[in-house]
Amino acid sequence: MKVSPKPAQREGALDPAARGLLPWALLLVLLVLVGGGNVIRGVTGWIASSSLAVNPIPLPVLSTFYLVWGGVFLALGIAVYRGMGRHGHRVVVAVAVAYQTLVWIIRVVGERSSYARSLWLRELLFTGLFLLTVVLLARAATRRTGRGDRESQH
Repeated sequence: MKVSPKPAQREGALDPAARGLLPWALLLVLLVLVGGGNVIRGVTGWIASSSLAVNPIPLPVLSTFYLVWGGVFLALGIAVYRGMGRHGHRVVVAVAVAYQTLVWIIRVVGERSSYARSLWLRELLFTGLFLLTVVLLARAATRRTGRGDRESQH
């Protein structure tokens, strides 16, 4: 009788035992930090929204944006912890790209001061580093079986 593997043991699953604990743990920590930071930012924005006027994007809208994305990153962290499916690294990268795209849309629409715009090059560098880190950690945490492994199973 053939026993099917657990979801986290499938080929290509994001799994701590897949290629070592370090990339998996670092990816998990990164997702939790980004998620937690966004939740804190969202809650603080809601608390301060009654006393601040922000144009052109109202502070409650920005706060909701950060709360939602904080929840998304925390849920993604839980999914990585439990072991995502075989295409888990693609989901992690897609979420990171979608998040950064929306952050840049908010930045372009919402930042009017010349000082804030003067920091865009630095912010672009940080965006690139964040995405590169997510891609590298997600790939390193994804278990891959090589051709030799498949041949030895037969």
